[in-house]
Amino acid sequence: MRLPLTYLTRYLARFVGLCLVVAMMAVRPASAGFENAVAAFDAGDYETAAAEWRSLAHQCDARAQTALAGLYRSGLGAPHSPVEAIRWYLTAAWAGERYAQQIVGDAYAVGDVLPADSVKAAFWLTLAARNGLEWAARRRAEIVATLSETRLARVERRLARFRLTDAAACRAARTATDHGG
Repeated sequence: MRLPLTYLTRYLARFVGLCLVVAMMAVRPASAGFENAVAAFDAGDYETAAAEWRSLAHQCDARAQTALAGLYRSGLGAPHSPVEAIRWYLTAAWAGERYAQQIVGDAYAVGDVLPADSVKAAFWLTLAARNGLEWAARRRAEIVATLSETRLARVERRLARFRLTDAAACRAARTATDHGG
């Protein structure tokens, strides 16, 4: 029996997202709170990991935002919510978190939760590639090969204007979002 492509794509996206969270935890230096969340995650206590990462995410820790997004995406320790996941991935991506940038870029490429947009996909994947993610570089190359000169110029203009979100802007954005703004 052949499974529908959308089922396989969603399953693969969840698996890849969870793998990225685990990989991110392994290569980044961690604060005590982040380490506690990693230990809880490794022990299978996803609710505690989610609580720790949620607290850090609201303090604008981009690593925690990405990890929390992965829990929302997979439904481990948090309700399965692709919309909430992408909201946290976007927040972390604007703060420069490379795994979040890769996931956001791929979400735009596929049209998964976010509307399909090859310019935004190339933009985010370029940033992730510049931050050392080889998969993002390969995915970016695939997308850029399909872009017209005009659309490629739009990507370059976006990259030239890009500035990381600082912690104060993150807190203001989170407060506005949390209060319905």
